[in-house]
Amino acid sequence: MFGFFKGNKGGGFPGFGGLGGFGGFNFQQLFQMAQEIQRELERIKNELENMEFEIEESGVKVIAKGSGDIVKIEIIDESLLSPENKERLCEAIKVAANKALEKGRETVAQGLQKLAQKYGIDPNMLSNMQ
Repeated sequence: MFGFFKGNKGGGFPGFGGLGGFGGFNFQQLFQMAQEIQRELERIKNELENMEFEIEESGVKVIAKGSGDIVKIEIIDESLLSPENKERLCEAIKVAANKALEKGRETVAQGLQKLAQKYGIDPNMLSNMQ
């Protein structure tokens, strides 16, 4: 059985013990853990997507959701509304929006990191499950 794993008594997969390579390994527990991780990942993802991240930068306030949607842009410094400051206003909006979105991405990454640590798995695996 599975002769391509030479040197493994029982002919099964290496690292899984006897009984054809699967002794002592509980696939039901592994499956249940994967389902639990998936449910928790979905909960965290929904929670983070609905969180709002507010940044005030160069006279502009931007509120973004963890989902990547911009909720609100507010001009705090009214001098930015003059025609001669059009370029400065556009730059301030871009910078503030990017910082708000980055704050959201960082929070999502931290949430995934905590989940990965809880289950002792590679955080990159969770990023791929999203």
